[in-house]
Amino acid sequence: MRKAAQIICLLLWLGSAAAAGVYMAVFAERGGVFSEQENRLLAPMPQALPGTVGSGAYMDDMELYLQDSFPRRAAVVRFIQALRDRTGFASYADYLAVARPVSDPLTSDYPPLPSESNVPPPSPPPSPSPSPSPSPSPPREPSASPSPSPEPGRQVIIPEKPAPRAEDFPSVMGVYMQTGGHTSTLQRYGRDAVISLTETLNRYADLLPEGGTVSFTMTPQSVYANLFVNAKNREAFYSDFEQCVYAFSRDNVFVTSSANILGEAMTREEYVYFRTDMHWTPYGTYLVYSDMVSAIGHTPTPYEDFVKTEESPFLGTYYRDKPTSYMRENADVLELLKPAFPHEFLRVTAPGQTKAVPLLNEKARANDRYTVYLGGPAGPWSILQSESGAEDSCLVITDSFGLAFVPMLAGQYRQTHYCDPRYFNAAAAGGSVAELIELYGIKDVFVVLGDLHSFNSDFMRTAGAQLG
Repeated sequence: MRKAAQIICLLLWLGSAAAAGVYMAVFAERGGVFSEQENRLLAPMPQALPGTVGSGAYMDDMELYLQDSFPRRAAVVRFIQALRDRTGFASYADYLAVARPVSDPLTSDYPPLPSESNVPPPSPPPSPSPSPSPSPSPPREPSASPSPSPEPGRQVIIPEKPAPRAEDFPSVMGVYMQTGGHTSTLQRYGRDAVISLTETLNRYADLLPEGGTVSFTMTPQSVYANLFVNAKNREAFYSDFEQCVYAFSRDNVFVTSSANILGEAMTREEYVYFRTDMHWTPYGTYLVYSDMVSAIGHTPTPYEDFVKTEESPFLGTYYRDKPTSYMRENADVLELLKPAFPHEFLRVTAPGQTKAVPLLNEKARANDRYTVYLGGPAGPWSILQSESGAEDSCLVITDSFGLAFVPMLAGQYRQTHYCDPRYFNAAAAGGSVAELIELYGIKDVFVVLGDLHSFNSDFMRTAGAQLG
């Protein structure tokens, strides 16, 4: 009887394992599912490829998938969140609710453009130094970091990258914060997903004329930044995936770490993220823009040279979704930046046809005022024309984080083309993205993303498919 029970248990166990295997092979979501509760994409089902299975990366990715996909996970997350709220465990909303304005480091005025320092992942960045040093990771050889020269005499030095090896990089990378000697992982990405994104970057890089460049950055949302800002004994906010993106990309692909740049700014108590909205402030955008254009030989437009207007109070989408009295009493300031040069912003309405639209759309709703830039995310294709004296044209592949970024390029480019893959339509735009790159004579491409459209999403795969 006992032996029969053991056999039945073994058969049930084998049947369950087989059923789980069939489910994962046939029904599992491979593109990643967005969790509204956690405001992130859950880890997708990994593909069993010879290189990943042999290196152990497949099992690492499978572990991430199983952690994000066990049965009734949504109910468990709701229970944990409710338990946390009732027992007083600190969350992002809690930090906002209890922090006092006098101790809030985001209330400082805009400082001058700071210097930056290299961050050797996975260690956190060193303390900011008053003396200039090379730009944040991935590190560039001294000979590969040209000194900015006055426009239009731009000098682009493209380094020759050694052949990369996947095993030289961690199987899991991400965004981290260090407080009181303890390191917390805020976002994590599997190595295969990181390397996969470089395939799309390389396709864009291969289309560009001689001397053309692709510049990539991915920016954490303010929900993570404000956890760091309001934490006790905060020490560092940084990321380590940029080294891998840089290594597996073409020689003419440059990579900037927004997390490292903005992390150092936050340690200096600079206003680079909103409290009540998911985005970076225009000043935070400027810090990253300055690094990206400097890396490819441009001279950034001085911050004080932009035309500025302020809107206060600004209560963003976080206040709309979950308002607190602290948010209302400590509302954000939305400083809008426009190029000082004569300019015109055009939206393509049909092949060969455009319509002039305001660069700053005053019709944006109260809690969505960040989308005053460019009229918010839209398609199928838009063009910012500038009379700055620059000659080249560029393309910005972006989501809402790029709305404040696009106008800043007016000083470096005669035409700045803007495309959000979610709203691109080849028939309306007049061709595939590859055809439009050739049609408009685009030399440089900037890929500026928020981490909602990270390695685990379809955003860049869509951008690659739209090349045609």
